[in-house]
Amino acid sequence: MVIALGLISGICFNWLLKQTQSRASTIKIKLSSRMKYIIAAVGLGGVFLISRFIEPSELPGVCIFKFLTGIPCMLCGLTHAFHEIMLGRFSEAVSYHPLAFLAFGAAIFFLLYTLLKAIFWKRLRSLPHFEGPLLLGLFIVFTLFWLYRIITSQLI
Repeated sequence: MVIALGLISGICFNWLLKQTQSRASTIKIKLSSRMKYIIAAVGLGGVFLISRFIEPSELPGVCIFKFLTGIPCMLCGLTHAFHEIMLGRFSEAVSYHPLAFLAFGAAIFFLLYTLLKAIFWKRLRSLPHFEGPLLLGLFIVFTLFWLYRIITSQLI
């Protein structure tokens, strides 16, 4: 759940950034691009803090997809997996979600990237925005793996 919220906030952050860069945009957002990177870094840092200090079994299980279909979504298990990674229990993390380290690595990368963009804003302003393609690639990998697990009955 926490991981899904983190990934969704990353996608929304990317969309907000593109909206503010477009001159034809009808949405007027008052936050500077630097402030958006600060907000994203704080949000991702919060995901790591929550993953470390809050036991996932204490959180309500709120996977709407699983509630409606009875099938776990492609991100089910990542909250438990992040918690296990933060505690150093790596084999347990993989048992909750086999792509846990990919998601964890991507989250660390995005945290470092947003921190660098926020701190060294003027120097890194010309750095290309690749958040969208990277998130799309992660989405495709997770979707294909999820479909594979459904087809081979490893998920149900």
